[in-house]
Amino acid sequence: MPNIVLLLQEMGRVAKRSLFISIPYVSNSRVCTKGYSKGRSKSDHMFELSVTDFKNLLSQVDLKVVREKYLCPHSPTKHILKKWLRPNIPHWVMFEVIST
Repeated sequence: MPNIVLLLQEMGRVAKRSLFISIPYVSNSRVCTKGYSKGRSKSDHMFELSVTDFKNLLSQVDLKVVREKYLCPHSPTKHILKKWLRPNIPHWVMFEVIST
């Protein structure tokens, strides 16, 4: 989605009560340059926002976080492969947001 602000505004407008939005967990935000898809994986995101930056973006479109949950899909283990998969670091963050 090239215009994330318009997307969030429209989602807030049509939501009756609240929205659930999940984003990849990253400690530092990243925004790809125009034409980012050339030579990149289809699973890459145009925008990857840190939790702080995502909350700041929501405040620009009059949405407010009422709940957030960090999701770690891999349970802790001693297996070397799962350690490589970052079992204790969240992979996703889920937010419940409401219009303000």
